[in-house]
Amino acid sequence: MSDFDIKNKVVQANDLIQFSKWNLNAVPLKILKTLVSCIDTNKPPKDNTVYITKQELFKIIGSESVGSYDYLKRKIRELQKNSIKIDEPNREIFVPLVNKIIWNKNDDHIMCRFDEDLMPYLIDLQERFLQYDVAALKNFDSKYGLIMYEYLLSRERQERQSEHKYSISIENLRHLTDTEKKFKEFKDLKKRVIEQATEDINSSGVEFLVKTVNNGRRGVKATHIEFTLRKRTSYKETNFDVVEHPEWINKPI
Repeated sequence: MSDFDIKNKVVQANDLIQFSKWNLNAVPLKILKTLVSCIDTNKPPKDNTVYITKQELFKIIGSESVGSYDYLKRKIRELQKNSIKIDEPNREIFVPLVNKIIWNKNDDHIMCRFDEDLMPYLIDLQERFLQYDVAALKNFDSKYGLIMYEYLLSRERQERQSEHKYSISIENLRHLTDTEKKFKEFKDLKKRVIEQATEDINSSGVEFLVKTVNNGRRGVKATHIEFTLRKRTSYKETNFDVVEHPEWINKPI
C-alpha cells in the first residue's frame, strides 16, 4: 500500500513556506516535500500517517544511481532530526518535521507520521495555501533552488502582482535559506545562493523563469533582492530574456 502518485500535489501553508528556516540539505528537503504530497487533503489520515515505497522516493530524489537503501535511510534520518518553529501570539512551538518513521526490512514500504501541530499547515486548500505538482521536485538539484521556487510561487499565487516583481530582504533571505552564518560576504551569498537558485529554477523546466536585481545603489550596501517572474512559454527556455512564444507571455503563471 502506498499513498504516493506522481500526480499528487505538494500542499503547504504560505506561512510555512515564507517564514520557516529550511536547514535541510537538498535530498532530505525533497524527501519531506514528497511525503507531504502523500497526504490526501480531502480526506486527511486520522493518525497523520502516510505510506510510500523506497523505489518511489528514489525516483523523486533522483538518486537511483546511488543504488543503496542505506543511503536513503541516512537521508530520511537527516530529515527526522530536524524541527520547525511555529510562532503563535504568546508562544513558540518547536515541532519535528517528521514525528515517526517505520522502515520495513522485509518489503519496500516506509511509514511516516507527521506531528499533529504540523498537520494544519499541510491539509488546508484555502487561498493561504500553495500547491504544486510533486513531479516538479525531480527537476531541482539544489536546496536553494527548491526553497526559492516555493517561496516565489507562494508569493505570486498569494499577491498576484501585475508586474510579477517580488522583493525579499537579505536578512529574510538568509533566514529562509539558513545562511545567517554562511557566505558572510554578499558576493559569496549572491554566487552560492541567489545565482544558484536562479539558475536552478531557470533550468528546471517549471512553469516560470526568474531574473534577479540587487536593490542597492552604487557604493551602498544592498539590503534587498528583487525577483522578477515571467511565464515560461516553452520547456526549451532557460534565459529570462529569450521568449519562444511572446503571445503567451501575459498568461497567468
